[in-house]
Amino acid sequence: MSENKIKKMMGLKYSERDAIIFVRANGKCEYCDTDLIGERLAFDTVQFDHIIPKSKGGGDSEENIAFCCQVCNTAKHTHTPEGSNREERIAYTRDYLKNKRSNANEFWLKVKAIFEAS
Repeated sequence: MSENKIKKMMGLKYSERDAIIFVRANGKCEYCDTDLIGERLAFDTVQFDHIIPKSKGGGDSEENIAFCCQVCNTAKHTHTPEGSNREERIAYTRDYLKNKRSNANEFWLKVKAIFEAS
C-alpha cells in the first residue's frame, strides 16, 4: 500500500483509517469494482461500509470497513456476510449483491416492459 497516497489523502482531511481504506481499495468499490474516482458523479457516491454491521456487533476498525458505492451499501443494508476473515466476507458480499442486482434487474425489465407496451 502506498504510504505516500495515504499521507496525501490525510492532507485532504481524511482520517488515517479512512485514507488507508480508500488507498487499499484503489478508489474502487470493494463490492462491485466500480471506479469511484474516475468520474465526479461516481465520487459523490463514496461510502464506507461496516462489513459486519455495527448493529450486529461489527466494529470501526479498518479491517471491518469496506470502501464502496452508495448502491452497494444501500443494497447490503444490514446483511451480515459469512467468512472467517475480511477477504472471505468481501467475496461473500460480492456474491450476495450480484444476486440482488440480478433479481432487481429482472424486476426492472418487467416494469420497463409495462411502460413500453403500446
